[in-house]
Amino acid sequence: MGLKLVSPSKEKWNDFADSNIYSSIFQRHEFADICSKAKNMGGIRLAVSDEHEKILACMAIKIESKRFLKPLSSVAIIENAPLYEDSGQGRKAAEFLIRHYNKYIRRKALYSNVKIGNNSFLEELYESEGYEKTACLNFEIRLDRDPEKVFMAIHKSRRKNIRKTAKSGMEVIESDASSLPDFYRLLKETYGKLGLLVPD
Repeated sequence: MGLKLVSPSKEKWNDFADSNIYSSIFQRHEFADICSKAKNMGGIRLAVSDEHEKILACMAIKIESKRFLKPLSSVAIIENAPLYEDSGQGRKAAEFLIRHYNKYIRRKALYSNVKIGNNSFLEELYESEGYEKTACLNFEIRLDRDPEKVFMAIHKSRRKNIRKTAKSGMEVIESDASSLPDFYRLLKETYGKLGLLVPD
């Protein structure tokens, strides 16, 4: 099995990404381009194929940096990647890709922040490569479903707390960007009390 790094076309990349159950907008071909055009950011695409040019794994990486001393102030952010073909060969390609990434990123960023959904293979892969898992208090809930189904997907004890809070008179409001500084201050305060860093 001859694995190699490749630069697939946008169409080939997106076909592979769109067919993967772990894919998100953060793994589309365009994401790296958008990051590269934004101020104090960069984007990287890495992909692996077999000897027949079939994509087996790919990942898009966002680099956030300050203007001064970029390699010492940059953070590489990976969202639920690499995407990989659901096969033994695909898993080997993901391992190959992460090993290459680890060598490559040393010159580009101070550290990597990897965000993984419910994927035990990726968790084990990153841990085997020396990455440390840290606690995170955030939950991501898809809101494009029926509101009752969203509510029922929340753990029973949390639903009980939500109902209790609603009965106490707490009001839930929709907000706009003007309230983000207050929200972020409360988020930092909450994480600080628990001795955790606020995630990106």
